[in-house]
Amino acid sequence: MINKIYNENCLDTMGRLPDDFVDLVLTSPPYDNMRQYGGNKTYHQRLKDTGYSFQFEDISKQLYRILKPGGIIMWNIQDQIINGSKTGNSMRQALYFMEIGLKFHDHLIWQKTGTPFPSPYRYRNVWENMFIFSKGKPKTFNPILRKNKTGGRVWDNRRQRNHEGILESTNKVIKVKEFGIDDNVWLIPNGYKNSKQFKGAESHPAIFPDELARRHILSWTNEGDLVYDPFLGSGTTIKVANELNRNWIGSEIHKPYFQKAELLLEEIKKNKIESSINENGDN
Repeated sequence: MINKIYNENCLDTMGRLPDDFVDLVLTSPPYDNMRQYGGNKTYHQRLKDTGYSFQFEDISKQLYRILKPGGIIMWNIQDQIINGSKTGNSMRQALYFMEIGLKFHDHLIWQKTGTPFPSPYRYRNVWENMFIFSKGKPKTFNPILRKNKTGGRVWDNRRQRNHEGILESTNKVIKVKEFGIDDNVWLIPNGYKNSKQFKGAESHPAIFPDELARRHILSWTNEGDLVYDPFLGSGTTIKVANELNRNWIGSEIHKPYFQKAELLLEEIKKNKIESSINENGDN
């Protein structure tokens, strides 16, 4: 089942996977009614007042089961505004993941560069949630680093506040590292032009940027680990996982999007063959 994609409900795919099998779940579910996903009907049209339709609780329990101890779920989710109020479904889902035994390990923000037309009643929305859940203590963390502004600076006899809030001398010499762990707000351009795929991928209404997938796969896995996307869409997750030498599995229930992912899979296979031929030619 590894390095394959499936045109089916992700519950069917996961039903065939063993316990403690996947290192990273990287996905963005079809949240609320913010996009049209097939049949020209929004999720709001289907449920009218909740913006919430896919089998979240069943899916989350299966994700927990197939996730390895120390494995990670990256859950990119956002709320719709219905009747003047955000649905709050993103927070409900986060709390439910915790109820079934996952740790709410981190909360990152994806700051986007492209945004919809602003509402006249609230501030422009420029971000989305990236919830990080872990099955116990994360077994892998390869943090994205950034250059520190004061890198290389030496702090001599630096002071710090004690429990009473009084500044005290520490008699320590501290050298600032050249690089430190990045912030938990990631500015990543959105839109299909920022997902380096094939012509036609833009037909998906909420395509993942390559860079978003790349950062999470690098952060939470090592080469040879297994990445699963239960809502594959046009296939960004498997594309980037393959480029980073990870194994992968994808599920996509909507036939037209699955067909786009199939085209991408053909490109992946073609590139592997060409790469192998070039390597053998160099030997």
